[in-house]
Amino acid sequence: MGTTPLGVASALRLASAATLALMLTLTTRFEDLLAVLEAVLHPLQRLGVPTERIALGLGLMLRFAENFYVQWQRLDDAYRARSGRGGGLRLLAPLTIRTLQTAERVADALAARLGR
Repeated sequence: MGTTPLGVASALRLASAATLALMLTLTTRFEDLLAVLEAVLHPLQRLGVPTERIALGLGLMLRFAENFYVQWQRLDDAYRARSGRGGGLRLLAPLTIRTLQTAERVADALAARLGR
């Protein structure tokens, strides 16, 4: 929008949301998190929405938010060690690759656990 106060407010909202998600995942067991998400999404079952899958996806997203932040920090530290400055947006491609690799490993583990 071009205004500094709006940019600061948006950045603070994003930081707050990320911090709250991190605190939630650190203090809540995954089973409890899934139970709450399924309860919140339960009314959508009447419309034919697969709420269990959506709850699992949201739960995994919240659970792995910290993991992706740690991966970003590691990539930034490695880039900083090589170049002497932060990686910034240059790290999006390697982070995306690592994120997709992690997602594939988790999907394989879920498939093996569920017997599919």
